[in-house]
Amino acid sequence: MPTSAHLPPCEWTQIDDGPWETGCGHLFEFNEGGPTENGATFCPYCGKRIDATAGQPQSEGGEGPVAPGPTPDTPPSPAVAHYTPTPKET
Repeated sequence: MPTSAHLPPCEWTQIDDGPWETGCGHLFEFNEGGPTENGATFCPYCGKRIDATAGQPQSEGGEGPVAPGPTPDTPPSPAVAHYTPTPKET
């Protein structure tokens, strides 16, 4: 049985400083920061390892990522999930 290390990652792309679009067709929003800053390693929807840097095409002027558009094979997400990290005990 393959492990998550053998599966392609779930590519996450942030949309205009708002929610993150997952490679598996969902939206996820953090209260602060992104997947890396919040220690998110695996996608809560598909279970694959998160790749928050892949899948961010540059705009024609090279001014940063372009928000992805809808694709015919990706169903719209019914809701945006929110994640609030639990403070670490010291």
